[in-house]
This record gives sequence, C-alpha cells and structure tokens, in this order.
Amino acid sequence: MKASVFKTHERLQACPPALFIYIVYRRLVEQGIRTSWLWVKDKLVRRIRGYSPPELSQVTDLLFVGGQHRHHGLQAMRELGIRAIVNMRQEWDDAAHGLALDAYLWLPVIDDTEPTLEQLTRGAGFIHQQVEQGHGVYIHCAAGVGRAPTMAVAYLIYTGDPVERAWERVCQRRPFVRPTPPQQAITRAFAEKVRARQRLHPSPLGRQVSAGQEETRSNEEDLHDWLQRILEQLAEDPKITDPLPDAAAQTLLAWAQEQLIQLWNREKDQGTPASRQGMDSEVQSLRRRMQHLAALSATSDDPATALREILLSEQGENLAMAPPAAHTEALE
Repeated sequence: MKASVFKTHERLQACPPALFIYIVYRRLVEQGIRTSWLWVKDKLVRRIRGYSPPELSQVTDLLFVGGQHRHHGLQAMRELGIRAIVNMRQEWDDAAHGLALDAYLWLPVIDDTEPTLEQLTRGAGFIHQQVEQGHGVYIHCAAGVGRAPTMAVAYLIYTGDPVERAWERVCQRRPFVRPTPPQQAITRAFAEKVRARQRLHPSPLGRQVSAGQEETRSNEEDLHDWLQRILEQLAEDPKITDPLPDAAAQTLLAWAQEQLIQLWNREKDQGTPASRQGMDSEVQSLRRRMQHLAALSATSDDPATALREILLSEQGENLAMAPPAAHTEALE
C-alpha cells in the first residue's frame, strides 16, 4: 500500500467511524470484494471465537498469525496445539490482561510502524525454539494485517525462505494483510542480516561429525546443533561485531569456530559425553575474550590487520608453551 494512504490514516485517527469507512473503501478498491470479505470474516469470527480462525491464520502446522485474541478463545487455541504467544502490540500487554499462554513474548511495536531488527531477531529465535519443542505459536497484533505478518515473515526467513516466498506463504493464508512500506523494507533488511550471518559462519561443524554407533552419532549431532547456535549468538553480539568492519568480524568468528572445534575435540578425547553444562563456562570465557579482542582491534587504523597479528601472536605463544606430548591435531 502506498505511503500516502498511511498519512490519511493518521489524519483520520481522531474520528474512528470515518477511519473505518476509509479503510473499507481502500480495501475494496485495492483488494477487491472477496479479499475484503475475508478481512471482515476474520474480524467477525475473532469476536465470536476469541481468536483468528485457522483457515485465515495457520501459515504452517505450528505457526499462526492473527488479530488480538480474547479470553473465551484460549481453550480452543490450546486445543489447536498453540502454547506460545508473540504479541506485537505496543498498546496492549497480554500478560497484564491474563491472555498469555505457557510461553509469552511481548515485542511492543507502534501500529503501522515496523519492528526493529533486534525485535525480529529475538522473535524469530523465540518462535524457532517453541516450534522445535512442538509448540504452536500465535503471533498477533491488533488486526493481524501489519505487525504480526511482518514477524511471521521474519521467522520464515530465519528458517530459510527468501523474502518473496515468505510473504507469499503468509498472504496465501491471510490475503488481506496490508504491510506498510517500512514493514516490507525491514523484512528485506532482516533477510540481508540473516545472509550476512551465514556468510560469517557457514555451517562450520557439519563435516566434523564422525561415523560411529547410532546413539553416539545422535548425541554428536545434538552437540553440533548447539555449537552452531553458539556461533550464531556470537555473530549477533554487538560487542563482538559492531566495533569491527566485516573483514575483521569474519576473521574473529573464524577464530572462534576453531576454538569451538577444539572444545569439541577435548570433550571427545576425554572419553566423556559432551554436555552443554560442562562447556558453558568455557563458551562464556570465549565470548568475553572475543569482546576484548574486538575492542582492542577497533582502536587500530586497520582493525583487520591488527586482529590477525594479535591472533597469530597468541597462536605462536600457545605452540611454544604446549608440552611435546600434547594432542593437537584437529578433526579432519
């Protein structure tokens, strides 16, 4: 929808009846009778059932996008497998009104404006975590036509969809969505952020899983997924990547990848099952070390060169201090 339409919305905010008539008129002109009827149907059914009906909200098996739900719809939502809520409304907190389910994330966004990249990242991660646990997620704003679809598209991008395909999937279920130009733009920016993250650390551990018994292989694959998530978290840490240009950030993340692989190897060499808890302290130490290296290198006129020199210097010191019998080979 054109930006001028939203300026008209702002002028009519003081007169709700006039605003409603204008919205209906614009929908009929831009989306036609059938799509406009589906929009009306969603509003009516939501008032009756207390949530947007699955035929107008269920984008995937576990992802639902709709308008504001109500108390009398909570039980039916649970029966659909929905266990988590993502609320995009700045003007309304579900938890304060007893409308939160087992898991709840509030990402307050002003109506007709776009979420921040940080909010999209946080929301996509939350949704992904819930879906991985088999929980349905209901993303909503007031009407489910702008802010909530934007968050749903970000999640689909996060899981691998191109921007256009993500919007297409949402619109197939909710053809009456009307994202603002800034909301569309932020999904493109989010897609670029996801691509940049993938360029910084493309599937570093996929080839590291060794063959063996099925149970051992399963444990290693679980650990592989966890380490992959660590790299993603490190890449999104502003204290690590923001102070550095892209080249230096890539160097630092590549170094972190090597450290994590060495951590993986140490756990295997000790003959004990690799556990998240056992490595948490080392991962946090690695994060703090990366933050320090980023801050130190950023003070140089050439951060990328300065960082490489620091890492090479540390590598030389570690080799000189290593005992002759130390097990130093990397996984092939």
